[in-house]
Amino acid sequence: RVHKTPHPTQTPALFIEKELGFDETQKQKFDELHKEHHDESEGIRRKINGEEDSLFSLLPNASSDSAKEQLIKQLAFNKSEIDRMTFDHFRKVREMCNPTQQKKFDVIIHDVIRMIAPQPPQGPTPPLGRPPLPPPPPGARDKMGPPPPPPPGGRDNMGPPPQ
Repeated sequence: RVHKTPHPTQTPALFIEKELGFDETQKQKFDELHKEHHDESEGIRRKINGEEDSLFSLLPNASSDSAKEQLIKQLAFNKSEIDRMTFDHFRKVREMCNPTQQKKFDVIIHDVIRMIAPQPPQGPTPPLGRPPLPPPPPGARDKMGPPPPPPPGGRDNMGPPPQ
């Protein structure tokens, strides 16, 4: 299963088009499918953003459990709709391919999905609101002594720090 890793600055659509070697008719059809999928999914993404805003605006309200649960259910539904639409979109793209292109499509689709998935942050997360502190100069730790013990209950009882 040898395949190319997409170039980090290449769009998923361009990667598909180039890897599968679309002819002009296929390029036109692919552009139509891509625009249709983008327009359809963008409306749902806007709903998701609004629902997330509504959900987190409930934080100050102590008695908002039913509203919270309803918003979480609606968010889950809309996120699953995005997945369904994306699957259906790629099924249509595959159907417009010739048999040779379909075989190649079946190999590269996993790279394409990784390209469109949200990427986790790279490296350690700096503290909120301020840049990370520089390390102490060499030998400074020896002069400072051992670090203080952690407060009772850990980090304000928030559990372990994020990895």
